[in-house]
Amino acid sequence: MLNQTFISEIVYALRCTKLPSLSTNILTLIIEFASTPALIIMASRTQRALRAGPLADVSQIILSFASDFSTSPKLSLKEVSRDSWLWLFFYTIRIDHIPHDTCENLELAATHVHTVSFRERRTWSFQLFGRPDHLYFWGTRMRPLIANESPSSLKQISDSLSSLFPALPSLPECLVARYEKPNHNLRYHQDNEGREYYHMAEFLILLFAGSPRKLKFKPYFSMYPDRELVLTIQCSNNIGVQVSPLGNELFLHSKAKSDCSDPSMTLAFRRGVSIDKARLLYPHLKSRKL
Repeated sequence: MLNQTFISEIVYALRCTKLPSLSTNILTLIIEFASTPALIIMASRTQRALRAGPLADVSQIILSFASDFSTSPKLSLKEVSRDSWLWLFFYTIRIDHIPHDTCENLELAATHVHTVSFRERRTWSFQLFGRPDHLYFWGTRMRPLIANESPSSLKQISDSLSSLFPALPSLPECLVARYEKPNHNLRYHQDNEGREYYHMAEFLILLFAGSPRKLKFKPYFSMYPDRELVLTIQCSNNIGVQVSPLGNELFLHSKAKSDCSDPSMTLAFRRGVSIDKARLLYPHLKSRKL
């Protein structure tokens, strides 16, 4: 139903008198984008790549079309747009239940990494594990994280879930985030550092331990000034969340505050960046002491 709604919305937009006439090749690409999203996602054609390619004109037209609305757009079109975001969410972000024995192993792994020194921030603390010659960073002001060698407990988690998440073995780094107080949280953001290295936003597989917390997603821009679309996942140790590169381009995500005083942890499996190549690709890292 969401698939049909999304395609119908694109057809509606093309028929709108506000839009200029479009060439045949642009129309063909729109139909491809609307009818075969899985192929586009698997080919790593993120929205950023589409903006730079033949669909750039279409993207700008639709964004302009959306921004022309007043603060109270027609309810019918607003509802269709919300359905389309749901369509995009379920095509780009996957949620799966994980086996019971792995849930127990996750808690053991979380207990083990608790013994490692974490870097403290005001609203959370964190540490990177993975290949020793790789790093992770976000923003130009952050001192890069050099990966500590992964403990055997994290490697066992990755091995045990490789059949459920086939991409997991190709995500050798794991950024472990710890939220110890009820008001600890992580603001809305996109994981898109390392684009120069991987030519796309990040691919993430998120696992959880400790006290359940809410993971929230919302579109990277809002068409709903009076009713923002927020999709909430209750994160416990029996689910895993896979965020594709396209999902990281289209959605912001955050870890919410909690009314529970027990600590919560997120294990974000991802790919780090080679230290040697990072110095060449990212000018802000050259002046940093790694």
